[in-house]
Amino acid sequence: MNGIYPMKFFDSLKAKFNRVSDKIYYACSNTANLSDAEKLDAEMRRRNPNIRRVLQLHDKGVVTTNHENTPLELAAIYGHSAVVTALLDHGVDVNQRSQHKDGHGALIPKFSTAFSIAILNRHPKTAKIFAQRGATFDLTDGAGNKNAYAKECQEILAWESFAEVAEILNPSGNNLVAAKRLTQEMTKKNPDIRRILQWSDQVVKTYDGYTPLTYAVNYGRPEIVTALLDHGVDVNQRDTKGRTALFYAVHSEPRHPGMAKVLAQRGALADFTCNGEEDILTRYAQQYLAKDKFKEVAAILKARGNNQATPKPPAM
Repeated sequence: MNGIYPMKFFDSLKAKFNRVSDKIYYACSNTANLSDAEKLDAEMRRRNPNIRRVLQLHDKGVVTTNHENTPLELAAIYGHSAVVTALLDHGVDVNQRSQHKDGHGALIPKFSTAFSIAILNRHPKTAKIFAQRGATFDLTDGAGNKNAYAKECQEILAWESFAEVAEILNPSGNNLVAAKRLTQEMTKKNPDIRRILQWSDQVVKTYDGYTPLTYAVNYGRPEIVTALLDHGVDVNQRDTKGRTALFYAVHSEPRHPGMAKVLAQRGALADFTCNGEEDILTRYAQQYLAKDKFKEVAAILKARGNNQATPKPPAM
């Protein structure tokens, strides 16, 4: 092929095809009959979106019809670094989540933040912008329920192309290597408790925002929970999402009444708020605590003068 490496040749053809298809798509879509949501989708599919138009659509509160993606989420999907920068400079929250309705009809955040979307779509430059602007690496919905792509997202973050992103995420005093080994060990059938305790001393938060204690609760490891508490871990410590271990034991699927009892016996407070602020998940946790499977836990909390088992009706 005249000295051209075959893969490069096909990559160049693909790039040209994408540019032409983007122009055709936008030309056909940019009509007065389109809704604002369709205009947003069409604009973001362009190779170089018009930032002024995107900001105007954002200010109107426009989200796409399909999956209800915000402009920031779309920019993360397509790797439009300039659009991400413009939106953040425009005042958009770097940790913004769009919302969807749960089974009760209440609005709750989506699993993925725009930051994790940029990582999953393999856009290291865009992901770096999110990290530099203070984005939280959160792979849950705020209730401790993991994104189905959490493991993949963590693996991508370990790639060499994402090294700068991982370095920015590394908080002071947090050893990311120890965090990875800690989480791997916790998921084993027969974990080495001694190693877990050694690594927990070096870990402030795991990749996805848990503390070692809340991570152990989420994976249903009572022996690790007990060992961490015996090791001096604060039973009421909060993770990046502002939640405590008792919240996850009561609220997250599957529920863990046995571990909730241990936590209550060790001084856990029935504080299901998110950093002191009550939300819909707080009220759900209060409802779960009032169920029969948690009656021993509620009794311990009541005897200690810390009973919050009587739930408030959730806001719909």
